[in-house]
Amino acid sequence: MTTIAYRNGIIAADSRETTSDESAGDYAGKCVKLLRVGDNVVALQGESSPGMAWLHWFREGMRDEALAQSIRDAQNDFTAVVLNKRGLWTWDCWLVPQKVTARFYAVGSGTKAALGALHMGASAVQAVRVACKIDPWSAPPIVSMSLKQR
Repeated sequence: MTTIAYRNGIIAADSRETTSDESAGDYAGKCVKLLRVGDNVVALQGESSPGMAWLHWFREGMRDEALAQSIRDAQNDFTAVVLNKRGLWTWDCWLVPQKVTARFYAVGSGTKAALGALHMGASAVQAVRVACKIDPWSAPPIVSMSLKQR
């Protein structure tokens, strides 16, 4: 699970990865959820395998129709949040981008905590920090990116 928050051109994400395996049990580790892909900042939340399949499809220019069809057919639970010069967008397994028009945004298991913080004026990083205190599936370190490369 995850917490991703956006405000004022900045996307922030936690780094907790949780897996549950019948033989190995539950495991919590760290992973990368925020990436730069060309002129886009991409944040992934939800099931990691379909998210990574989407990321490959997106990186390769969204031309591989066989991969696109397999992503649609699987109907797995993931969300890709994409920030680019045209705005903030969300993608899911249906591969249809939806523009986010709100001043701020949050997604993932820590959404409610992050949105509460954002409504109180928190930055994207502060909102994820609050969510990490409340949501057991979100944890530091918190990473943030903007379109401007530092």
